[in-house]
Amino acid sequence: MDRLLLDIGASSIKSIHQYKEEIVLDTFHTTESFSTKYGDKFNPHIIIKEFKKHVQHQFSKRVFSEIWLCTEMHNFVAFDENTNKLSDFFSWRFSDLNNQHRKTIIRTFSPLKNLTGQSLKPGLPLFNFAQLNLDRHKIYRIFSLPEFIVFHEGKFLHKIDKSMAASMGCFNIQNNSWMKDDLEKVFPNTSFKFSECFSDTEKPLLGTIEIQNKTIPILGGYGDLQASLYGANLDKESLAVNMGTGSQVSRLYVPNNSKDQYIDTKPFFKKKLQTVTHIPAGRTFNYLNSNYFKDTNFWENLNSINYVPGKKPKLKVDLNIFESNWKYKQNLFNNLDLKKHKLTSIYESILWEFCSQYIEAIDLLNTDNLRSLVISGGMLKKINFVQKFFKSQEKFSTNFPTFPIDETLLGLHLISLE
Repeated sequence: MDRLLLDIGASSIKSIHQYKEEIVLDTFHTTESFSTKYGDKFNPHIIIKEFKKHVQHQFSKRVFSEIWLCTEMHNFVAFDENTNKLSDFFSWRFSDLNNQHRKTIIRTFSPLKNLTGQSLKPGLPLFNFAQLNLDRHKIYRIFSLPEFIVFHEGKFLHKIDKSMAASMGCFNIQNNSWMKDDLEKVFPNTSFKFSECFSDTEKPLLGTIEIQNKTIPILGGYGDLQASLYGANLDKESLAVNMGTGSQVSRLYVPNNSKDQYIDTKPFFKKKLQTVTHIPAGRTFNYLNSNYFKDTNFWENLNSINYVPGKKPKLKVDLNIFESNWKYKQNLFNNLDLKKHKLTSIYESILWEFCSQYIEAIDLLNTDNLRSLVISGGMLKKINFVQKFFKSQEKFSTNFPTFPIDETLLGLHLISLE
């Protein structure tokens, strides 16, 4: 069987062919993500256009009979009860600081973190439901990104993976059910409808689409974090740091280890994860350069900064510039006078703070029985300073695995073979 493994992430869309049980390396294809081009919310038909263009390109190179899919999480498109589109696509990047339902959401769902597993961060669909025209429409059907693609392009079976369901912020991960009674307390005159979750024993078939008169099943619809960690072979003796557009530190679930306010619990196929999320990473670096440094050789200059063990920069910086960041107070970068410091000194301080925040996050998790630290992600994990910093840490054996393909695609590859 020839499959297409497809990852629709926050910064790029990536895919590769799998033939029988082997990856066909020379079929790798990547395109810029719609989130990068169009921002925090936009017309969802842009998604369909980009999806079709990417998939048809791959189909023209090599015919496939299945698509296995993972995507970025914490997103939705809303429809009415007759499945007429009513909203833009809202990504995890979107947040409204003047959300009128915010206090009610926090009052209702904060005591329920043991059920949802989610910290209440701006950007959760739970908050962004308030952007809908709640006075005009009383019933909303909510689709995550994988659901919307299959619904729009073919025959959708109204199923969702637990990883995507949990990322909405109103899903009970203990009994795999939607928390409609609690949603009603926040939005008393509105009814929300969601897809049913796959069971652990069920084939994860989202539905089918048509490509050049061929019926192609789409399977999976997993969160990209879960697919990435599966590809990185996360086990009970390892800890995973993902340095992507967003960033997380994760380990397999340990009972009585998730009471800290920064630790979320997430579905991980038949297991669970404990994760410290919303750590400043690629999105923050890109924002800082676009709005403050305007350095045309930004990544090259970062990579030229040398790490000296024990040499802590005098300049202190705070990378928590977005309200959704795990330790946000205010954007303190606005108080930094860039003219008083050399750019190399600022870059050194940024990299030191970037690496140090992971040590702080790691310490929140019970790491007594963990032996190895696996670091995955994009550009940031390749920076010399980052690699030397983590290799100097004595508590763990640190690995920067060099997979022949992206960890998310490798995760889809392994899952599809089970």
